[in-house]
Amino acid sequence: MGRLKMKRWQYRPTSFKVGFCGVLLATVLCCMGLVAPAWQTSGGLWVYSMTSVTRPSRYSAIDLPVPELKGNCQAVCFNPSIPIKRVVSPVDWFQAVRVLELLCVVLLVISITVETFQDACARRPNSSDNSAAELLAIFAGISGLVGVVVFTVKVSDYPEGLGPYGPTRVQLFWAWYLQTAGSLLALLSACLMGWSRAAHRRNTARNMQVAAFWKTAPVSVNPYFVSRSVPSVRIVSTLPKQGDSEV
Repeated sequence: MGRLKMKRWQYRPTSFKVGFCGVLLATVLCCMGLVAPAWQTSGGLWVYSMTSVTRPSRYSAIDLPVPELKGNCQAVCFNPSIPIKRVVSPVDWFQAVRVLELLCVVLLVISITVETFQDACARRPNSSDNSAAELLAIFAGISGLVGVVVFTVKVSDYPEGLGPYGPTRVQLFWAWYLQTAGSLLALLSACLMGWSRAAHRRNTARNMQVAAFWKTAPVSVNPYFVSRSVPSVRIVSTLPKQGDSEV
């Protein structure tokens, strides 16, 4: 089985390669942010850790005996089966955030797959090309950012516990920052890929026009250079010849 050759990749502009590498990094960041149980101080999109809770409080978001969950990660982060105080219906917005962030990761993976397929399966470096990869990455970045904004707005109203000075609010944690950074990076990298691809297309079209022009234009050949033939111009000297009288 022959080695897979990226025929088109080696002709890609440097800016396009940088943008594609940015999409790869954004995918890693978004995957980590999606699965990590650290969107809040002790909870994520899928699990909720009670390790930092020492005693129940009337301000707690989750009204469960702490000893039963302490030291374990349970899928009770805004779980509809768990009674949550001062919350009417946390299911809708939280499930929406899950779907948006999962969609972000899926679109990024598809974007990488599409671009890899285009670069690996192109028969010629200048064969037909499309912008599907960067469009998918742009939609992924927008989806991730919308989910981050919804989560931030909603959890700002949730009390987390009783602190020394009264009720404390939910604190955003490192997984939230990873997801935010990954979504922004995907959006910016996709824009860079799109700009680079468009610029490369313009340059390629201009070069093809120039090549077609020189291919059809008549040329004059001499030992020193090859140039497009131009009408001969007779140069008449204006210097007076010997014997001419000056006027």
